[in-house]
Amino acid sequence: MADIAQPAPPKPTQPRIVLRVITVVALALSLFQLYAAGVQPLGLFYQRPIHLGFVLVLCFLIYPVTGMHRTRPLWSWLIDGPLILCGILVGFWVPWNIDTIANAIFPRQIDVAVGIVTTLVVLEAARRAVGGVMTGIAAVFLLYAFAGGRGAMPWAADWMPGILNHRGYSVERVSSQMTLGAEGIFGIPLGVAATFIFVFVLFGAFLEVTGAGKFFIDLAYAATGKQRGGPAKAAVVA
Repeated sequence: MADIAQPAPPKPTQPRIVLRVITVVALALSLFQLYAAGVQPLGLFYQRPIHLGFVLVLCFLIYPVTGMHRTRPLWSWLIDGPLILCGILVGFWVPWNIDTIANAIFPRQIDVAVGIVTTLVVLEAARRAVGGVMTGIAAVFLLYAFAGGRGAMPWAADWMPGILNHRGYSVERVSSQMTLGAEGIFGIPLGVAATFIFVFVLFGAFLEVTGAGKFFIDLAYAATGKQRGGPAKAAVVA
């Protein structure tokens, strides 16, 4: 006699207060994106850092340090709490100090320090949300920038012969390139995500939750489903 299948154990859930905080932060992010998209377009050094700050806060709220499949213990907030504060700092720092950063000939030490924090926090958020492979690739390329005769890791230059060898860059240079310009973290990929992708994803989620998406698909199948090539026509109509 076949064994009766046992129901799968329930997945660990977040505390109710954490779920409410996630809801509030996600709602605030959605309203900010709608405001920036349709009411008052913002400059890239306002929209992109604020968008990233919201996403980092959500990431550390949704993905605890103990993993998604374990109940979140109280001690985990000793790690996740400071990371959430760092996410807020990332979204706040550049917009608040944009005039000083833009007019400075050389980056200030505090801007370099915040840039280091920003880079490390983004790597940790990527590790939790995406996995270790992409995070490891990004970390290797960052270390490669330091590995040169004039860089922060001159001893690594001997390991990179030929065309792999380069002059190397300091921590200040890499931090500034990553966080004080439009070529690093606040570059085009983040700009596309903050400007276009999020709005489309939000609209799609709205259609799915309200049932409007299913209505349009069912209407398209009802109109074209029995014709030759019906699925393709239904996709176009939908």
